[in-house]
Amino acid sequence: MGYITIDNIDSVMKEMQEDSFYIPKVLFKDKKYKKISVDSKILYGLLLDRQIQIKKEFNDPIINKIYFSYALNEIANDLGCSCNKALKLLNELLSVDLVEKQKQTIGKPAMLYVNELGLEGIEI
Repeated sequence: MGYITIDNIDSVMKEMQEDSFYIPKVLFKDKKYKKISVDSKILYGLLLDRQIQIKKEFNDPIINKIYFSYALNEIANDLGCSCNKALKLLNELLSVDLVEKQKQTIGKPAMLYVNELGLEGIEI
């Protein structure tokens, strides 16, 4: 492992892109999202990643949204936390309209829709 330099930064970033999650900067700069935890912002990045991975499989043509299921135990496992913490983080995202949740039949995880970021008051 070496240093990132001016000469290799482009290739390093390209390599990292495939194995990285995208977390929008606006989640840290917009007043609307200041009240949610860093962990919930990381969860938003995981949800975006999952949405990108499955976009062709689960597109709802009627409302033109991509939906997917992501069980609480999967979220907890991916974040290395308890199911209670995973639920708290998901509820934080719901509270600022970053995610919508549609309940399914008993025993099935809810379907999730990831919403676009609303830009209200970016502080620079």
